[in-house]
Amino acid sequence: MAGLREAVVSDHYERAGRPAEAHRHALAAAVEAVAMSSHREAVELYRRAQRTAPIDIPGADRATLLAALAGELGAGRRTEIAVWAKDHAQPTDAV
Repeated sequence: MAGLREAVVSDHYERAGRPAEAHRHALAAAVEAVAMSSHREAVELYRRAQRTAPIDIPGADRATLLAALAGELGAGRRTEIAVWAKDHAQPTDAV
């Protein structure tokens, strides 16, 4: 299962202090979890992606990540938290 491998690799990279690699693998694993309707796992993986996101992540990418997290929180019946995350998923790139 590719998603499981991605999740494990992401966890190892995060523990090793390599956030860029952890972020990339967490996003890939989250997409796999969503495809399998594993909402709880997807939430944890999107949260890892959020924790390990680069400081300079473009606002649109951050918004996409937060919207995906909100969707999975909603799917897991955490509506109030999902609404908050979605409300805060607006790009804030300053030019």
